[in-house]
Amino acid sequence: MNENYSEELKSILEAAQQQAVMRYHQELSTAHVLAALCGSEGFFKYLLQSLHIDEAAFTQEAKALVGSLESKRQGSNHRGRYGSYHC
Repeated sequence: MNENYSEELKSILEAAQQQAVMRYHQELSTAHVLAALCGSEGFFKYLLQSLHIDEAAFTQEAKALVGSLESKRQGSNHRGRYGSYHC
């Protein structure tokens, strides 16, 4: 990962990537990053509070958005960096 990123950003991106992998999503999307931000203990929580946004409701909606993304499970074709493969 880029060495210029802060440790907080690296942690958020790793959490987003982990969510994508655990849900068999082929791509890391902004929805994954948003859900990971909701679980972080940094600037994002402060931002939600300063905008008077219900953190729990926002987190629930972000997780629902990730859950609505198409997943690729066993028996489906995947297209990765090195071509297509079948699970």
